[in-house]
Amino acid sequence: MHLTKHQRRALIRAKELRGKPFPVLGSMLRSSKRYLLFGAVIGGYSAWTWSMGAEEASIASVAFLVGMIARDIAWLRLHARMWPVNVEITDWAKVDALLNNQSET
Repeated sequence: MHLTKHQRRALIRAKELRGKPFPVLGSMLRSSKRYLLFGAVIGGYSAWTWSMGAEEASIASVAFLVGMIARDIAWLRLHARMWPVNVEITDWAKVDALLNNQSET
């Protein structure tokens, strides 16, 4: 089976976390550049719309950003609750075999 770059990274990360609690905050910090980029774009848009007198659009854009972050936190918390089950049912020998086969090709 051919693993994509994203699949390979996800499997390597899962192996690193095996036996440890799932880090919700750590996962968000790994994406901090993306959050900063979204925050800068939406913050700039919000400031621009506020200065143009469109307070509703400004508030809506900030609400969009807050909603995006809340959605990500909720998803990560759900993932953290399911993490022990995922660790238990994962065939780690198959994960190792997939990663080893991928590195040989």
